[in-house]
Amino acid sequence: GDSLTAMDMLLRVERQFGLRVSLDAFGSRPTIAALVGVLGAGEPQARAMVRLRGDSDGPVCIFVPGIGGHAWVFSEVARRMSVPCDFRVVSLIDIVDSARERVTRRTIADAVLAELHDVHPERPLIVGGFSFGGLVGADLVAEITRRGREVRRVLLIDPAPLDSDPWHT
Repeated sequence: GDSLTAMDMLLRVERQFGLRVSLDAFGSRPTIAALVGVLGAGEPQARAMVRLRGDSDGPVCIFVPGIGGHAWVFSEVARRMSVPCDFRVVSLIDIVDSARERVTRRTIADAVLAELHDVHPERPLIVGGFSFGGLVGADLVAEITRRGREVRRVLLIDPAPLDSDPWHT
């Protein structure tokens, strides 16, 4: 189905069973059995990143959507990658939902970096982001390199350059 159908289903699950599941947590479980298994195990639903592709070879790609976007905006990109990769997308929805404090670009970057513990140091990193996600992506690159790790490629997309004035163009 589409994201509207998924949201309708998640609202029904919450009303019927009292279980709140984010769209990104739902989407990262490809079957009802996988979702039920996670809910039954009591696994925390909030994660900083959703893995859209988990190839054991190639680079680790970390992408950040714009404000209001969810991880699934990058699903087609992950699917069409022509090389093996571990494709992860920052789940802004889950980070905001689980926040105990005000969410900033720094808290988003910290949450993402906390989940990179399983990435082998030899695997190249690629970081990308769109709009607000580009700003978070730049923060990630700065912090990753500050910690002594190389970022092989960076793709930051902003639909309106920061120094532009749309009213006087």
